Amino acid sequence: MDYKEHFHSLIDEGKYDDAFAYLKRFSGYAYEDAFYFANMGWLYNQFHDYENAKSCLLTGLRVFDDDGWMLAQLGCTYNRCMEYDKGLACFQQALAYSFDEPWIHYEMCLCYRELADFNNALDEIQNALMEQPDHCGYMEECGDLLITMERYDDAFDVFAKAFSLSGEPYYLLMMGECNEKAGMYENALACYDHIVQKSLDSDVHLHKGICYYELHQPQQALEELLRSLELGRDDTLIYQYLGRTYAVMDDQENTEKDTEEAEHVLGFSCSDLSNPFYTVLEEALQSSLEEEGIRLVVRDARSDVDTQIQQVDELIQQNVEGVFLCPAEWEKITPALEALNDAGIPVINLDTEVKEMDLVKAFVGSDNRNAGYVCGE
Repeated sequence: MDYKEHFHSLIDEGKYDDAFAYLKRFSGYAYEDAFYFANMGWLYNQFHDYENAKSCLLTGLRVFDDDGWMLAQLGCTYNRCMEYDKGLACFQQALAYSFDEPWIHYEMCLCYRELADFNNALDEIQNALMEQPDHCGYMEECGDLLITMERYDDAFDVFAKAFSLSGEPYYLLMMGECNEKAGMYENALACYDHIVQKSLDSDVHLHKGICYYELHQPQQALEELLRSLELGRDDTLIYQYLGRTYAVMDDQENTEKDTEEAEHVLGFSCSDLSNPFYTVLEEALQSSLEEEGIRLVVRDARSDVDTQIQQVDELIQQNVEGVFLCPAEWEKITPALEALNDAGIPVINLDTEVKEMDLVKAFVGSDNRNAGYVCGE
């Protein structure tokens, strides 16, 4: 058995430290072929010693500049150091020297993804899957990437295949998340209900809570979210949905109480109450409506149109009879207007006109162009 075979036998047995010490003994032969530098670089990568990996591989490439394996290892080193542009260049050069392995396409996918080039990232992970179509790790990366690209149906299909091959409950969780992100909450719950792996319990309860919240079932949502919290989930997402759920339940309770006292309940969805103009507008609305025995539910979007869309949905859940709306963004607010229209709730558009004026009953605002002209005078 020559020294290369013995080295590989140590690697196969998982004896990396022994392999490292053994290979060191042959450093005197390093410049005879690329084996020493390539495999020492690979070992340094396994030990997370990326600076020594770079040094070793770059030294080797100064002698063996067309060695694809060494270039690919250097690409991996750069990736681990988050130098993705350099990593990508190494992988492309390795391919140019006809060193083509599925894992190289996987690593190139990681580079493109970190560089926000999602189409090329998808091409590379699909190249890897063409060579190893049943590789669940590659499928997982592909599915995650498709979710990032908001291609939820395609991502669902990828995770479904991974689940059919492996039976791994994690892929069932991801199938549920695909349905959840696509707004198919009942289908998502069906996926989550079939997961029995305890290590995923906190995630399962969190996502069931989100689905119940979106299905306007706040009590069930609260039970699931609190269970997830008990199981150790502790991040922004769970507190965000707990806050929203508590707010909906409080408003429902207040609405039920006030309905006994007040004949009508209206909503005010404001773009940004930190603006003094809107503060005065809110006070005027509150004062006028209170005189008529009408309750006003106020929501502040803080200049975030996605938040405003969510808050409008909460107003719909509370069965308000009408909404005063100052849009955070004149065009992107359209889905909220459509939801109000579908619910039969009239909208009074205030201050800034929305793009789809046919979705509002009336507009109340100043002539900003004329105001600017007057100020200019």
